Amino acid sequence: MTVCIIQWISDPESQKMIIGDLILPIVVGILAFVASNSVSAWRTRRRQSLLGVAVCDALIEELRIGVTMLGATQIALAGGQLPNGRLPRRSWNGMQTISDDILERLLCLSKGRQNRSFPIREIRIHLKNYFDHMIPNWDQATSSPQWQNAVQEFLVQGGYVQAAQGVLEMTEDARSHLESNSSRWFPK
Repeated sequence: MTVCIIQWISDPESQKMIIGDLILPIVVGILAFVASNSVSAWRTRRRQSLLGVAVCDALIEELRIGVTMLGATQIALAGGQLPNGRLPRRSWNGMQTISDDILERLLCLSKGRQNRSFPIREIRIHLKNYFDHMIPNWDQATSSPQWQNAVQEFLVQGGYVQAAQGVLEMTEDARSHLESNSSRWFPK
């Protein structure tokens, strides 16, 4: 029996049949499956990166206005003027603002890269601190009768301007990483 199998395998016609009818379709199927999944994964990564850029753009706009207002308040304190308006917060919707997919993209993209301020892997933490803690504290301080003392404390001891600037820079770095990833042929 073994001799028959060896003779059949060594026959050139049988080899052509084995390769052409059995091995080649399996190899082509595997390659097509891998290529299809790779293209689908790259497309998904590109879409997640584009969505992340849009989310970061909205956050950056509000952070820039907030940093400007905090800085202007330092100047206004010298003249005894009340800070003008509340800090913007419309883009913040809790921890869902930076979805898990976007966070995963950011974790992949920021690995081994130098950032200007806070690590990008902590983006949810620092955005939460800014929007959920700093802004309500600021609103409460500016609406109190002793607003000058409270605001001075937040600006000097609390380092609100530096913290807000750090969150802004971190978000700009995240946006930059996502934007460069979305334009790659093979996004990470």
